[in-house]
Amino acid sequence: MLSRIPRPTVVYEIDIFTSLGYNKNMADIDEVKEILNTLRVAMSIGFGIFVLIIGKLTSLYQNGDFSEVFWMTVVASVLDMLAILFIVKKIAAKTKEIKDL
Repeated sequence: MLSRIPRPTVVYEIDIFTSLGYNKNMADIDEVKEILNTLRVAMSIGFGIFVLIIGKLTSLYQNGDFSEVFWMTVVASVLDMLAILFIVKKIAAKTKEIKDL
């Protein structure tokens, strides 16, 4: 009776991540891509804030209102532009990092 029990077939285990080429470098690339996406969102928000600040600055200039608010808006627009340039520099560095991986 025991001889009639079929032998189990050998199943070869295939590591799907290895066969697809997924390794540590892919995880690093995914991490850098997430950072890039976050930087792009931050840049978009920075541009939106910049448009609002420039709109207020234009309104104050057309009304001839050169009070403290006008000068604070000028300073805020310069600081926002510097922040945007910093983000663009970070995006360029992360893009180069993906290229190097």
